[in-house]
Amino acid sequence: MDSRRNKFTTKFKLRVIEYAEQTKNCAAAREFKVSQKNVRDWKRLSPQLKLMPKNKCANREKCNKWPQLEVEVAKYVSENRQNGYGVSRGSIRIFALKLARKLGITDFKASHGWCTRFMKRNDFVLRQRTKIAQLLPQELDDKVIEFHRFIIKHRKKNPYRLSCIGNMDETPMNFDMPVSQTVDKVGEKTVLVKTTGQEKSRFTVVLSCMADGTKLTPVVIFKRKTIPKPNFPKGGAAAMAGSAVIGGMLLAMIEGVGILLTRFTSEQFKPIAPGEMGDPSVLGPPQPMTLNPEANYQ
Repeated sequence: MDSRRNKFTTKFKLRVIEYAEQTKNCAAAREFKVSQKNVRDWKRLSPQLKLMPKNKCANREKCNKWPQLEVEVAKYVSENRQNGYGVSRGSIRIFALKLARKLGITDFKASHGWCTRFMKRNDFVLRQRTKIAQLLPQELDDKVIEFHRFIIKHRKKNPYRLSCIGNMDETPMNFDMPVSQTVDKVGEKTVLVKTTGQEKSRFTVVLSCMADGTKLTPVVIFKRKTIPKPNFPKGGAAAMAGSAVIGGMLLAMIEGVGILLTRFTSEQFKPIAPGEMGDPSVLGPPQPMTLNPEANYQ
């Protein structure tokens, strides 16, 4: 006789329960070759079986062996997250080991399995970082109180309305924000995520609100290397035509003065035709040419 225990999945147990409800426990035991005690136990655990995975055989979970230690570790995780500090599985295990020594627990090893069960019991999961928080200055509270006093003082001196007091902040945004984690097949060595190629390009969003609770329309600022050409305002075409006419008149005046000067100077250097020359006799007899004997005419 085989002494090994048989294992039955949740799907099989639900089939036996359904058959037993339609007939009887003994008939279901004969049909599926199980004992009537199993049929009764499964019918009693029917609500829990419906919530279990279909391929799971048992719902066994280890109980909390060190409740006081896990309470302190959970408080450590919560306090660090409230302050904005990151908490890893390794830091949880190191803190738990130090705490176990203080509490005198000798059989605690802070294994990977214990860390997984601890996170499951306390609803902790690994999350992807969504943003990086800057460290706030130590004198932040004093500066906030001083700013409040400054505003109250000026409101008493000049009764500004709440609708005239506002707050504005600028925040950068990415054109494309690809996910850093994705679901894929087990064993895949390369996990590709397609993007638009603009994950490093940014634009600025300006958010504003007034003291009375009014939210202003957000302003989006895009950075460009060239200035966009604006549309012509009303009357722009007429002003452009007037400027063109005045410029043409000035150019015509300059060209006319240049032509007049050219004509005036050209009259002085005009060549004389042979017919226009006078009678040569009026010039008198030619004068004799005298040479200087001491001059060198080589």
